[in-house]
Amino acid sequence: MAKELKYGQSEEQYMQIYDHSDNEDWIVIVHGGYWRQRISVEIMEPFAEQLFQQGYNVVNIEYRRGDHRWPIPEEDVALALETFKSSDFFKESQALITLGHSVGGQLVLNTQQYADRIVALAPVTDVKFTKDQHLGEDAALEYFGEASDDALYAASPLSRLPIEKPTYILHGIDDEKVRIETTFDFIAKNNSDLIELCAPAQLDHMYCINPQMPYFNTVLKWIEEKA
Repeated sequence: MAKELKYGQSEEQYMQIYDHSDNEDWIVIVHGGYWRQRISVEIMEPFAEQLFQQGYNVVNIEYRRGDHRWPIPEEDVALALETFKSSDFFKESQALITLGHSVGGQLVLNTQQYADRIVALAPVTDVKFTKDQHLGEDAALEYFGEASDDALYAASPLSRLPIEKPTYILHGIDDEKVRIETTFDFIAKNNSDLIELCAPAQLDHMYCINPQMPYFNTVLKWIEEKA
């Protein structure tokens, strides 16, 4: 069903394109996985396919991570978005909504300049906090090593404030992999009404990318209302 569009020479620099060949808007998905190699674009395929069935054109981005050190993931996502927006798939009349989960949320918030609207599902917004709290089985230490606090801050969406695009964050209060206090802090420091938060009492970190989750249609409703 999906077509493939390359944006670089690496085998990991590609996008899956789900194209209705009409004038519907595009939702561009960026997966998470705490910068680890073992989590790939495949994890978001059920989510992408459900969005496609709902009538959206969808892009599912793969990017380099693991042994490819920061800022390569962000550079790849930025290049993928630039490549897609200049491709024959995209028309100027179409909106582009970026949607990222976990570290994918970090990446879409860090590349806000390419989006008309942003959806962040349990996003990593503070890399230093992630490291200090040993979240994701010490994922930040594993990936960033002994990077300075300044470098961790520079990799964080906190350093890119203010968010200047309408943004919707879905984050469970009980999320143990990415703690919701970082989202609260991020929104407070943004100090604008462009970010809307849905914070259910119970929403597992991985369940929020299950297309059967109860908030899937809530996300779509927000996207439509902001059109």
